[in-house]
Amino acid sequence: MFPHLEFSLSHPWVSAVFILAALGIAVYTYQSAAISKPMKSVLITLRSAALFLTFLLILEPVLSTIYTKRQPPTLAVLADNSESMTIQDGSVRRDSILRHLLTNNRDSLTHLGEIQPILFGKSPINAPFDSLSFSQKQTDISEAIKSVGKGKGEKKPSAILLISDGQFTAGENPIYASESAPVPIYTVLIGDTTKKRD
Repeated sequence: MFPHLEFSLSHPWVSAVFILAALGIAVYTYQSAAISKPMKSVLITLRSAALFLTFLLILEPVLSTIYTKRQPPTLAVLADNSESMTIQDGSVRRDSILRHLLTNNRDSLTHLGEIQPILFGKSPINAPFDSLSFSQKQTDISEAIKSVGKGKGEKKPSAILLISDGQFTAGENPIYASESAPVPIYTVLIGDTTKKRD
């Protein structure tokens, strides 16, 4: 935390008028006094300062201490936990690729900021990545996107990383949810995108 002081007045421009008024009153008071010039200067300065501080209180001064706390950004990582992730493309299963990505890139992800893991299928849940079971019967990507940052005590993320095969079987088209998302969404598509011949 980095504290700093901030001084503010209700009408700051009036303080310039008060400085001139205080100086004018002090000079007028000691103008005809029978004292030496150095003493006159000291008295004018003291009276000007006293009058200015008195006038300043009328402006309701506020002295605030402000603490600035720097927090690392939060990255919401949405991992597809549905059964479709167990499909095998060629010789590799999609869930194996997902686990490999999360395990081998953990340091790279944490370097970007605090990771907020969200597993989704029919409904999203905040749970660690080692809870992935790939047993959800449905995939609602739009609901997962909408849920980010809405949980109790959950920090609002700076960005969303969506890792999925892109197949949604419930909810609205995720394109609509992504268009209204308050943060950027980055996607990692897992699976074979070529169309199968009959």
